[in-house]
Amino acid sequence: KTELNFEKEWPLELSEEVRTPNTDWLPIIPDRVEIAELFATEDALEGLAFRTLYETGLREAEFLALTKDQLADGFLEVAGRRVLLRPETLKELNQLEGPTLFGWTEKELRKRLWDRARQTGLINRYNPIDRKLLPSMFRHACGVHLVENGMDIFALHVLLGHHSIYTSFRVAEMAVGSCRESYERCHPLAKVPAVKIGPKRKRRQMAVLPEEPRE
Repeated sequence: KTELNFEKEWPLELSEEVRTPNTDWLPIIPDRVEIAELFATEDALEGLAFRTLYETGLREAEFLALTKDQLADGFLEVAGRRVLLRPETLKELNQLEGPTLFGWTEKELRKRLWDRARQTGLINRYNPIDRKLLPSMFRHACGVHLVENGMDIFALHVLLGHHSIYTSFRVAEMAVGSCRESYERCHPLAKVPAVKIGPKRKRRQMAVLPEEPRE
């Protein structure tokens, strides 16, 4: 396969969320509450699809092409890599009928996501700033939340199938940024200006006490 450098891969990762994606743009990352609200749809198949996208971090094209042949014991075989899944999700996928797991077109998947996002209000985070909500949102959220949970950057690189390790670093940077915002919001001293420490601090000299005469 053709290896992409970061400058070419990152705009592709942004997909069509922004009109002119470049390395300076960052995707919107829904939090775990917003993701859970999307899952809580009355359509069981739809909920399974959204959970699969989020748990695996698959690209939209990879998800739409999923077949039962890719289901293994505890993971999915996707483009030469093993993608982990929760046992409950994997069990539900095995119960689907037909060689293609969902059999949806790109248009149907996106319509289902948009309809559900309108119901939950998530769409309101995208429309006012002229962003487009796409299934790649699950991929971005998956990567950021995995890093927040302590996943190693190189493990994330393999799991999400990035070409460039710098793309994985960008995901980690977004995770650190969201943690920093949470820290500053919740910790009373987070925004207190730090005292600058010079490069050469004078060591405090301990006072030398006079030696007492021995008896």
